[in-house]
Amino acid sequence: SAMIRLQGRGAEPAVSSALDTAARRILVTAQVYDHLSLKQDSKLVDMRYYLNGVVEKIFQSLAPPGAITFEVLSDDVDLSHNQALAIGIITNELVTNSLKYAFPDSRPGLVTVQLKVAKDIELTVADNGVGHEGDGDPAGLGSRIIRLLTQQLGGTLDYAKLQPGLSVQIGAPPGPLRDR
Repeated sequence: SAMIRLQGRGAEPAVSSALDTAARRILVTAQVYDHLSLKQDSKLVDMRYYLNGVVEKIFQSLAPPGAITFEVLSDDVDLSHNQALAIGIITNELVTNSLKYAFPDSRPGLVTVQLKVAKDIELTVADNGVGHEGDGDPAGLGSRIIRLLTQQLGGTLDYAKLQPGLSVQIGAPPGPLRDR
């Protein structure tokens, strides 16, 4: 991550921005993985604790100026490492998109991450920002990563425009999980 950022220092702005984004993705993925490794003796991950940590790290590294806050609401549930890693990376991409695009001009806002597990796993990331412009789902690299990880989970992906904001919901069948 540091070497990629160093490479971007002397580059033109578009290249520098792309390299910075790649470096941030690598860093957050490594942090997410390190967070999972702390419980390597267990095959299950405490999702409430884990998602709070993921979102806090994103806000520490990316939160723009302005009064943007976050809320993580999660059922007391443990998921397998593989499911937790996929959900962590999806959450990273969605929260990052909210911070980058939903609150221009330092406007205040709220990003909410919610994980519910009943019959299926439901992850929802929503913001009360400006929403997604255009028809259809976003098409950037982050969106492709989200779609691929959702497929890996055997799940579904739904983007919904809110007034104001955007909500993205991932539904997936449960794997090995345990309520606490």
